[in-house]
Amino acid sequence: MSDSNRMELSGRVTNAPVLRATASGHSVLNLTVESLFSSGPQKGERAGKYSVVLWKGFAEENTGLTKGNRVFLVGRLQNRDLAGPTEPPHIISEIMVDDPGHHTFICQSW
Repeated sequence: MSDSNRMELSGRVTNAPVLRATASGHSVLNLTVESLFSSGPQKGERAGKYSVVLWKGFAEENTGLTKGNRVFLVGRLQNRDLAGPTEPPHIISEIMVDDPGHHTFICQSW
């Protein structure tokens, strides 16, 4: 069996998505999705927030997303090392939606 890096997530958009272009002209849409999950019968539901990055055609097709939209997405988990002049190095995790052959992004109002 081969290793796989696949993430499936459903939830609500929690911020106004931000569309930008890279220096090479590719579209990028950044948003945050909140998803509820159960942490056991005693503890009830909890929420997790996830950073999501849509690339190229996925970004362009979903510019109509707004805060509160329900979404279902399939992507891959990616970690990035960040360091700034005034902050210590740290790692962030993002769900990347960028491969039309294996990853999809669907916006539905259910």
